[in-house]
Amino acid sequence: MGTSLSYHTVETVPAATRQPLIDFIESKANEREWWAECIMLYDLRDGSGRMGGDTKLFCLLDDDDAADCFMAMKDAEFLVDCLESASKQFGVSWELTLAGEPAGEITRGARTEIVQQMLDSFDLIAEDEDVDFERYDRESLLAKYPDR
Repeated sequence: MGTSLSYHTVETVPAATRQPLIDFIESKANEREWWAECIMLYDLRDGSGRMGGDTKLFCLLDDDDAADCFMAMKDAEFLVDCLESASKQFGVSWELTLAGEPAGEITRGARTEIVQQMLDSFDLIAEDEDVDFERYDRESLLAKYPDR
Protein backbone atom coordinates (compact mmCIF):
# COMPACT_ATOMS: atom_id res chain seq x y z
CA MET A 1 0.00 0.00 0.00
CA GLY A 2 1.41 3.40 -0.95
CA THR A 3 0.64 7.07 -0.59
CA SER A 4 -2.41 8.25 -2.50
CA LEU A 5 -3.50 11.62 -3.79
CA SER A 6 -7.26 11.84 -3.28
CA TYR A 7 -9.56 14.43 -4.82
CA HIS A 8 -13.26 15.14 -4.69
CA THR A 9 -15.58 17.83 -5.91
CA VAL A 10 -16.59 20.40 -3.33
CA GLU A 11 -20.15 20.67 -4.63
CA THR A 12 -22.71 18.32 -6.11
CA VAL A 13 -21.97 17.71 -9.79
CA PRO A 14 -25.07 18.41 -11.93
CA ALA A 15 -26.47 15.36 -13.73
CA ALA A 16 -25.79 16.89 -17.16
CA THR A 17 -22.12 17.40 -16.24
CA ARG A 18 -21.39 13.98 -14.73
CA GLN A 19 -20.74 11.89 -17.85
CA PRO A 20 -18.86 14.61 -19.76
CA LEU A 21 -16.65 15.09 -16.69
CA ILE A 22 -16.00 11.34 -16.43
CA ASP A 23 -15.22 11.20 -20.17
CA PHE A 24 -12.83 14.14 -19.81
CA ILE A 25 -10.96 12.52 -16.90
CA GLU A 26 -10.81 9.18 -18.73
CA SER A 27 -9.37 10.90 -21.81
CA LYS A 28 -6.69 12.50 -19.62
CA ALA A 29 -5.96 9.14 -18.00
CA ASN A 30 -5.32 7.67 -21.44
CA GLU A 31 -2.86 10.40 -22.44
CA ARG A 32 0.04 8.82 -20.59
CA GLU A 33 1.46 5.73 -18.99
CA TRP A 34 1.03 6.18 -15.26
CA TRP A 35 3.61 5.09 -12.72
CA ALA A 36 1.38 3.40 -10.13
CA GLU A 37 -2.27 4.23 -10.79
CA CYS A 38 -4.06 6.53 -13.21
CA ILE A 39 -6.41 9.38 -12.44
CA MET A 40 -9.98 8.11 -12.06
CA LEU A 41 -13.35 9.56 -11.20
CA TYR A 42 -16.41 8.01 -9.59
CA ASP A 43 -19.53 8.94 -7.63
CA LEU A 44 -18.85 9.28 -3.92
CA ARG A 45 -20.86 6.79 -1.90
CA ASP A 46 -22.01 9.36 0.66
CA GLY A 47 -25.15 10.31 -1.29
CA SER A 48 -23.93 13.90 -1.74
CA GLY A 49 -23.88 13.86 -5.53
CA ARG A 50 -20.20 14.73 -5.44
CA MET A 51 -17.54 12.90 -7.40
CA GLY A 52 -14.02 11.91 -6.46
CA GLY A 53 -11.02 9.75 -7.09
CA ASP A 54 -7.94 8.33 -5.47
CA THR A 55 -4.63 7.72 -7.22
CA LYS A 56 -1.76 5.77 -5.70
CA LEU A 57 1.44 7.65 -6.50
CA PHE A 58 4.27 5.34 -5.42
CA CYS A 59 5.19 1.82 -6.55
CA LEU A 60 7.46 1.32 -3.53
CA LEU A 61 10.48 0.19 -5.52
CA ASP A 62 12.95 -1.94 -3.60
CA ASP A 63 16.03 -0.60 -5.36
CA ASP A 64 15.46 3.13 -6.00
CA ASP A 65 13.33 5.20 -3.61
CA ALA A 66 14.43 8.42 -5.32
CA ALA A 67 13.22 7.25 -8.73
CA ASP A 68 9.90 6.28 -7.16
CA CYS A 69 9.61 9.74 -5.60
CA PHE A 70 10.49 11.41 -8.91
CA MET A 71 7.82 9.45 -10.77
CA ALA A 72 5.23 10.08 -8.06
CA MET A 73 5.98 13.80 -8.40
CA LYS A 74 5.52 13.68 -12.19
CA ASP A 75 2.17 11.90 -11.89
CA ALA A 76 1.00 14.26 -9.13
CA GLU A 77 1.89 17.27 -11.29
CA PHE A 78 -0.02 15.86 -14.27
CA LEU A 79 -2.98 14.92 -12.09
CA VAL A 80 -3.21 18.44 -10.66
CA ASP A 81 -3.02 19.85 -14.20
CA CYS A 82 -5.92 17.54 -15.21
CA LEU A 83 -8.03 18.68 -12.26
CA GLU A 84 -7.28 22.33 -13.07
CA SER A 85 -8.44 21.76 -16.66
CA ALA A 86 -11.58 19.98 -15.48
CA SER A 87 -12.28 22.78 -13.01
CA LYS A 88 -12.00 25.39 -15.71
CA GLN A 89 -13.97 23.49 -18.35
CA PHE A 90 -16.78 22.15 -16.13
CA GLY A 91 -16.93 24.73 -13.35
CA VAL A 92 -16.18 22.25 -10.57
CA SER A 93 -13.98 22.86 -7.54
CA TRP A 94 -11.80 20.15 -6.02
CA GLU A 95 -10.47 19.42 -2.54
CA LEU A 96 -7.27 17.38 -2.43
CA THR A 97 -5.70 15.23 0.26
CA LEU A 98 -2.33 13.52 0.25
CA ALA A 99 -1.97 10.51 2.53
CA GLY A 100 -5.15 11.62 4.28
CA GLU A 101 -3.89 15.14 5.01
CA PRO A 102 -5.39 18.29 3.43
CA ALA A 103 -3.45 19.25 0.30
CA GLY A 104 -5.39 22.28 -0.95
CA GLU A 105 -8.10 23.12 -3.43
CA ILE A 106 -8.54 23.82 -7.11
CA THR A 107 -11.18 26.42 -7.96
CA ARG A 108 -11.98 28.15 -11.26
CA GLY A 109 -9.12 26.31 -12.91
CA ALA A 110 -6.47 27.43 -10.42
CA ARG A 111 -4.65 25.63 -7.62
CA THR A 112 -4.26 27.15 -4.19
CA GLU A 113 -0.84 27.78 -2.70
CA ILE A 114 -1.31 24.69 -0.53
CA VAL A 115 -1.57 22.51 -3.66
CA GLN A 116 1.65 24.02 -4.99
CA GLN A 117 3.34 23.42 -1.63
CA MET A 118 2.24 19.78 -1.78
CA LEU A 119 3.82 19.43 -5.22
CA ASP A 120 6.96 21.23 -4.05
CA SER A 121 7.25 18.77 -1.16
CA PHE A 122 8.54 16.13 -3.57
CA ASP A 123 11.53 18.36 -4.34
CA LEU A 124 12.06 18.90 -0.62
CA ILE A 125 12.18 15.14 -0.08
CA ALA A 126 14.84 14.90 -2.79
CA GLU A 127 16.84 17.73 -1.21
CA ASP A 128 16.63 16.10 2.23
CA GLU A 129 17.92 12.85 0.76
CA ASP A 130 20.56 14.68 -1.31
CA VAL A 131 19.10 13.35 -4.55
CA ASP A 132 19.39 15.13 -7.88
CA PHE A 133 16.10 14.68 -9.76
CA GLU A 134 17.82 16.05 -12.87
CA ARG A 135 19.42 12.65 -13.41
CA TYR A 136 16.03 11.00 -13.93
CA ASP A 137 13.99 10.77 -17.09
CA ARG A 138 10.35 9.71 -16.92
CA GLU A 139 10.31 7.64 -20.12
CA SER A 140 13.53 5.83 -19.18
CA LEU A 141 12.14 4.88 -15.77
CA LEU A 142 8.90 3.60 -17.31
CA ALA A 143 10.98 1.37 -19.58
CA LYS A 144 13.30 0.26 -16.76
CA TYR A 145 10.42 -0.85 -14.52
CA PRO A 146 7.80 -2.32 -16.86
CA ASP A 147 6.41 -4.72 -14.23
CA ARG A 148 5.97 -2.19 -11.47
